[in-house]
Amino acid sequence: MTQKYSYRYTRESGHRQRGATTTSGYQAYSLYGAGESGTTTGPVYDPATYAPGQRATLVRQHVLGGGSSGAVVTGDTYVEVSGGIITTQDGSTAGGSVFGGGYAGNQNVTGNTHVRIVDGANISGGVYGGGYAGPLSIQGNVVTGNADTLIKGGKIGTNIYAGAAGLSRVNGTATVTLKDIAPGDPFATDFTRQILRGGIGTGGTAHTVFDHQTAPFLGTVGTADNGQMDSIRFVDDTRMDVNPARFHGRDWLIENGSTVDVVAAGTMSSRTFTNAGLLRLDGPDAPQNLLSTIGGTYVSQGGTLAMGATSDEAKNFLEIQQAATLCDAGAFTMTPIPVNNGSFRGTAVLRSEPHEAGGLTWYIEGVPEEPYTVVVNNGTLPGGLSTDTFYAGDTVELTADEPARPTRRTHRATARVSRRPARPR
Repeated sequence: MTQKYSYRYTRESGHRQRGATTTSGYQAYSLYGAGESGTTTGPVYDPATYAPGQRATLVRQHVLGGGSSGAVVTGDTYVEVSGGIITTQDGSTAGGSVFGGGYAGNQNVTGNTHVRIVDGANISGGVYGGGYAGPLSIQGNVVTGNADTLIKGGKIGTNIYAGAAGLSRVNGTATVTLKDIAPGDPFATDFTRQILRGGIGTGGTAHTVFDHQTAPFLGTVGTADNGQMDSIRFVDDTRMDVNPARFHGRDWLIENGSTVDVVAAGTMSSRTFTNAGLLRLDGPDAPQNLLSTIGGTYVSQGGTLAMGATSDEAKNFLEIQQAATLCDAGAFTMTPIPVNNGSFRGTAVLRSEPHEAGGLTWYIEGVPEEPYTVVVNNGTLPGGLSTDTFYAGDTVELTADEPARPTRRTHRATARVSRRPARPR
């Protein structure tokens, strides 16, 4: 049977494991969903934080869905933090974190863990989908199932981990989801740390999901090489600017309705790139000559990669390295756009060429538009010329001469150049 251990911490109500309640609020040290061995009690009233008589919730040390010192959960755990403060123990620099699993050695969770952090939570430490087992633990602890961590706001002082801490592991799928984070949200402006894989068991995977996120993400997702997320997903009409140097994922999945604008150069190593979403390299903030790199086999799954250019010299590049294979030729699509500046006039199109690594370099190039020759037999073009070159759609002002009857007269006329080159008569 599934066991649920759900804690909701607010300024209006609090739960405590052991210890007394001060006149100013509730106090607790570590909180466990499945029991613990030995909890130290002590004063928690902090005059620098709370006014006398104010009712508040303050948890020192950790909040855990699992247990401690051998306590095993035979079902799922649920932890929700929606208010109050989780901070460190007196005289310590460690603690103040939230775990979906248990603490110390051999306190397994055989089911799934669910961690939910919402606006109003103030966590001085980190947030973990799994549990914790330090380097001195005789045995680690394991979450057998999946670990789901949902962030809907709040303040988190250190990092967010899809998996577990230390020697602890999550054997299933570990996912961190940032949901409904809009501009101005405290999480969007305050969180500048990392979303990391954490402890993942053999065969387990770690993922980061941006769900209807419209605010910039100031932190970092994953790390390079072995620290990459198995996937980074942008879903449910997410609209984000990304710097690829801060997003490390083996697969980039941009779901239908979501748009990701690349605003800086970087590496986007991916096996699968979009899923009917839009990856755009020609957004208003994209630099000229943007070079973004994909390593491995690319599959679009119906997605679109949009690229733009302002001239034939200013190109946006997408380089596919490691002798990569382009599985879906329709993956890279671009609606031709007109290019018109002082040195070039034509249409921007998508090109590719092989490079030394054996892969392909895709780039935007301007294709010059063919000019048309206009010849005037009875009159002159601007500048007094009788012949000149123009482009389709140009409006040309000319001076036409007509034989005098009985006198000669000159008038000015405007002609629109057709799409067929004019031929001399």
